[in-house]
Amino acid sequence: MKRIINVSLFMICLCTTLIAQEHVYVEPTQADRNYRAYREQETKPEFGLRKVESLIKKIKEPEDDGMIADYIAAISKDEFKRLNLKEQFTYVMIHPEVYSQACIDDMTSRGEDQKIFGLLTFRLSGVDWSADQYKFLKQNRDTVQTLIFETIAVKKHMGVNLKSALVEISAWESIPAMIRYYQTNRKDRDVLTVLSLILKKEQYTPYLKSKMYGKLYLGDANYMTSVCFNTANEQFLLSTAQDYYNQKISK
Repeated sequence: MKRIINVSLFMICLCTTLIAQEHVYVEPTQADRNYRAYREQETKPEFGLRKVESLIKKIKEPEDDGMIADYIAAISKDEFKRLNLKEQFTYVMIHPEVYSQACIDDMTSRGEDQKIFGLLTFRLSGVDWSADQYKFLKQNRDTVQTLIFETIAVKKHMGVNLKSALVEISAWESIPAMIRYYQTNRKDRDVLTVLSLILKKEQYTPYLKSKMYGKLYLGDANYMTSVCFNTANEQFLLSTAQDYYNQKISK
């Protein structure tokens, strides 16, 4: 799914800026790089997986010198329509159709496992869902949530693709399920990021007024912006997300 192509001047400058905002660069350890790889892992749904993968293999990509800034690599609309809903979900989860110039600099920071980030790593490798795929997620948001957690139950893992889909559809209904998953997978700090992003998208006032929100999303916030992982910050996000869920279902 992930692919890296030539880097534009803009992206080189962006990477330099992001690294500079760390103030003092400290070389990441191998443990840091391993945790970054863990954050970037995807989870493949099993619904018609072989069928979907065989379709993806037939996609023809542009013939060029690698300098195309953005392009779409997709199966045809007819092929997509012939898939059942679960297979369509698998396709969207494992094959974002938009590819673009990507920053190839190592953006791993020191001690990532002790941070709660404001953003996920989904788009850093130069992939994104197309307009049609975003439309699919939103039009089928209830089913998408169900299939995501069926996938997690089988795979015992919530990959960055599944997390990103939950954020995109602002899946507040799944907050209890996310909390349960996190409680048995506390290594996965990005689940807290998902909760944070949903609260942000839902414009939940108590969160918007919090110090954590200001640190994560105001000013020069970017993909490396984070707060320290500690019991207070962890419990604040979990309880605030649960409070929002309780408020929503009580209406």
